Amino acid sequence: MTGSYGNALMEFTVIRWAEDAVPEMEFVGDGSWPSLNLEQVDELIADFNSHLQSLRAAREHLALLTDPSMYRRSAS
Repeated sequence: MTGSYGNALMEFTVIRWAEDAVPEMEFVGDGSWPSLNLEQVDELIADFNSHLQSLRAAREHLALLTDPSMYRRSAS
């Protein structure tokens, strides 16, 4: 997530370092603690809605990769 509130806020990806490794989700941030004004908070909330949808999709992907027999759709 990147906006006027900052950069690289809660970016994530599903990773597998080696072919036989168990997939994991990796989260990255720039380590800053930005001060936000009201408009930036509103922008962050709006962006977080789509970010949350992406996170849920990645979670389902990770569940399927790690154990297809345990796969279940997350609650929306």
